[in-house]
Amino acid sequence: MTKAKLSILAVFVVGALAATFGFVQAVSSPEAEAAAAPAMVKVKDMPPGSPEGYEPAEVAVKAGQVVKWKNEGAEAHTVTAEDGSFDSGSMAPGAEFQFTFPKAGTFTYKCTPHPWATGTVKVG
Repeated sequence: MTKAKLSILAVFVVGALAATFGFVQAVSSPEAEAAAAPAMVKVKDMPPGSPEGYEPAEVAVKAGQVVKWKNEGAEAHTVTAEDGSFDSGSMAPGAEFQFTFPKAGTFTYKCTPHPWATGTVKVG
């Protein structure tokens, strides 16, 4: 073998060994990891006339990020977009729903059985 072929082979062998033994790791920043994490919203029971129900009532995310809602109440609730872009359907207590927001915009939503309870997702 020529020296050039031996050098190339050596680079591949060293790379394979480094990867095998964990010497090569992906580089990630806390900001990148936070951006990938879903935004969490708690769904609470909503007494008549109460604007409460989603905690927090407003979240800000980046395009492509997931928002996850969890029904922490004792009743069924929904997460229903005013523009029809997403709808959880009826969520029993303990159920979760998530939606990925593909583009920038402001998205308002409500609980269909409790329409006085509303929330907003702002996508930048």
